[in-house]
Amino acid sequence: MDNFVIFLLDRISPQIRELFVKFVKELSIRAAETPNPWDDIAVSILKTLTQIKD
Repeated sequence: MDNFVIFLLDRISPQIRELFVKFVKELSIRAAETPNPWDDIAVSILKTLTQIKD
């Protein structure tokens, strides 16, 4: 199992997965609006782990 997060996302219900993807995308938008570069880094790591694209 290469990536437990992907393993888990593949097994949760489609409704929950959709909400999670929307949440991560919204976090990305909000992080870009803040002056703190660590917000962008944290969201970027989350997107990489979950393989969520913009």
